[in-house]
Amino acid sequence: MTHDNKRFVARDRNWHPPAFAPGYKTSVARSPQQALVSMQQPTVSELTGPDF
Repeated sequence: MTHDNKRFVARDRNWHPPAFAPGYKTSVARSPQQALVSMQQPTVSELTGPDF
């Protein structure tokens, strides 16, 4: 299976549920504890690394 479109697509936060939802107990332990870091451009290793 090949992927012709290899561009990074940011998460659509209007469609995906929040990472932290106290009513859903497993999200409490699995959600980020610190603010997320925005990567504006992929690194060289991300562009040249293996494609799974």
